[in-house]
Amino acid sequence: MYEQLPKGILKELQEKVPKSERGHKTARLHQLLTNDIGNPHLSAQLNQVITLFQLSDNMKHMWDQFEKLQSRQSGQMELPFDFDNKGRTIEKKYNSNEHPEFDTSLKKALAYDAND
Repeated sequence: MYEQLPKGILKELQEKVPKSERGHKTARLHQLLTNDIGNPHLSAQLNQVITLFQLSDNMKHMWDQFEKLQSRQSGQMELPFDFDNKGRTIEKKYNSNEHPEFDTSLKKALAYDAND
């Protein structure tokens, strides 16, 4: 949750958390959030996760959606490729039966003669 807060806030929270003589944290991170920045951002993050829970069919679906949300927020989109165990992309075999309209249109376009 805290990783989604504005840049630098998590690090600052971790530095400000009071510690006991044994080095254990004596407060929780949310207790140090400010009302103007930290609390609204944390509330928004929690609301997004709650919404994902409510819309998901099961836990796997929820976590898949959560990972997608995180990647979109960071500007990174996962490409829909399959990979083998060496990390190379697996080329899918093209099945012309799946897209007959496309094949027909493509053949027609490729056969076009501008001189006719």
